[in-house]
Amino acid sequence: MSKASLEVSVADAHRFQVGVSLLLLAAVCATFALVDLLAQDRTLEAWFRERELEFREQANLVFPNNGYFVDFEDRLLLDELPHADYSHGGTYFFGSSNLKWGLMTWTLPEEQRRLVHNYGIGATNHTTQFQFIRYLVDHEGWLAAGGEKTHAVLAVCYRSAVEKGDFFPSLWTRHGFYSYNQERGITPRGIPRVLRNYRIDRERCAGFLSLAAKSAWWALWGREARAAPRDTTVYRARLVETIESTDWRKVMDQEVAELGRMLDYLRERGVRVSVALLPRVSWTHELPYPARYLEGVTRICRARSTPLLDLSALLPDEEFVDSSHVNLTGLRKQHSALMSFAGVPTL
Repeated sequence: MSKASLEVSVADAHRFQVGVSLLLLAAVCATFALVDLLAQDRTLEAWFRERELEFREQANLVFPNNGYFVDFEDRLLLDELPHADYSHGGTYFFGSSNLKWGLMTWTLPEEQRRLVHNYGIGATNHTTQFQFIRYLVDHEGWLAAGGEKTHAVLAVCYRSAVEKGDFFPSLWTRHGFYSYNQERGITPRGIPRVLRNYRIDRERCAGFLSLAAKSAWWALWGREARAAPRDTTVYRARLVETIESTDWRKVMDQEVAELGRMLDYLRERGVRVSVALLPRVSWTHELPYPARYLEGVTRICRARSTPLLDLSALLPDEEFVDSSHVNLTGLRKQHSALMSFAGVPTL
């Protein structure tokens, strides 16, 4: 083979490699674009949600309402907050995991969904819930319509009067959109819009693929799945051990005082505020922690003429999956009770 022929062959091979690489790149980009398009489809999301509801009801599990995200909080921070419209006011629920898994806002009529929001964040106490509210006021324009058009429903439980864990700080820093400081709270970071949108789309697409795979598993193998019942004795012992490992009375009193400061902060801005004690299983009524918490919450609400609804005995034990998180049957009842208390009509 001549030198010229060899050079032509090498050039052809190089062009072929470049062509194949470009085709593979185009295929990857097209696949990503298709997945991204599907992950933006709210009708498809609703279909997946109904399939997940069916599975979790027969399996006796909580319903997380994550949408296409890794958890409820990612959906809240990456999807709901960026699209929130505060110009008309509305009703906003704040609390911990037994609230975030305790409302069915997606079942409300569209005109109500624009005005009723579940802003629960798991593993929070009153200190971190207050930080979230201050962030909304200072950086998101939460009171743009005026405090008089905004109703804050604080859904509380004695489990929110404990020491703060690591979840809340890590939540706000996990995607690089915010910084968190224990004293200053939450601060947005100056992330370029293109990079921000890319990261959100990446998380949504990953969640879409994960949910699609889970839906296939539920359809093929999940029909007989059911969560094993908890051993109440063991679970109760672990709960008591966890709480007793801290100076729980001191911590609880500090958190109840923080709840009072949260009420004052909202009232000073003209916000209508209500407090609801969320349901819990019957055996927790024998523990000293809820009683002390109820006494403190009742005292601060009474001193401020704040409406207080006690739903702690609303549900039978079989409608819980643990000491405070409800299954689908309990979810429907808790949702209805909270909507009624907040003055939100439901179908």
